[in-house]
Amino acid sequence: MTDLRPDIDVLMAKRLAGEESSSDKETLDSLLETHSDEWLKAEKSWLAAKKDWFTEEESKNPVMPVYLRSNTKKIPYGWIAAAASLILIAMISFFLIRENEVEKFAILTQTATEAGEQKELKLSDGTLVKMNAATTLRYPQEFAPDKREIFLEGEAYFEVIPDANRPLIIHGTEANVKVLGTAFNVNAYPGKPMEVAVRSGKVNMVSHSGTGKDVMMVPMMKKGISNKATGTWEMVNSDDQDFDWLEGKLVFKDAPLKDVITEVSRAYGVKISLENQEMATCHISSTFYRNSIEEVLETLSLITGLHYERIGDRYVIRGKGC
Repeated sequence: MTDLRPDIDVLMAKRLAGEESSSDKETLDSLLETHSDEWLKAEKSWLAAKKDWFTEEESKNPVMPVYLRSNTKKIPYGWIAAAASLILIAMISFFLIRENEVEKFAILTQTATEAGEQKELKLSDGTLVKMNAATTLRYPQEFAPDKREIFLEGEAYFEVIPDANRPLIIHGTEANVKVLGTAFNVNAYPGKPMEVAVRSGKVNMVSHSGTGKDVMMVPMMKKGISNKATGTWEMVNSDDQDFDWLEGKLVFKDAPLKDVITEVSRAYGVKISLENQEMATCHISSTFYRNSIEEVLETLSLITGLHYERIGDRYVIRGKGC
């Protein structure tokens, strides 16, 4: 709503009630030149209210409210118009407030982390979310009474407050995850299969192009990886590695160098490139724990026999390949 209240309400009510003076018309037209949405809301509210508050006959002429019909004494026309205006103001306010309540559930707030940044937040129901680097989370200011839905791009760890009547649905890049109350990690960075690793509880994982399947996961033993080609989930072994980022660790087990570079770049917020793409298939097994970016690159150089160079604000890895 704007700071034009209550004047604009009164003017719109008079117009809807058919009691607008030439002065009122000039003032309202001027206001609506820059606040046309106010009239659309008022007109929408009036049409909705008229259906419930007026008889079919009287709805054709909104000046006369229903309850005034029962009074056999003649009522001055001005009083009728004033009463109609007051009723319209009350109805407009009621419906606009109701619309604002709906918007509270429908309008999404967006929180994002930059590369090299992590963030922690709580949703309106108390659910804890820990966001990894380069992650975007969209969620309502307050969850609706009948559902909890959020949208994730990137990686986040969730500790969901149980609610048997309102499962939390996480819309990811390639799939949706539905939970009642559990602790789990979702890796949904663009351009790679979506992964869900569960510490406790039951999740329902649904690929965007496939069907859902309830999966009860033993903590730290299984995780689901979306298969975009088939629209299904593949169950593979899981371990602490899926949660290591929460403690500031980067763990690689026989990972291609190109994937290592992507994760290191994201975690440290730096640009790293390979001069020779033949190096991309070199495989890395190493763990980094709160090391500096130079220490990480030095270790990678020792493992692969490559070398790196800093050029301005980026790093270039050079060599012939492994």
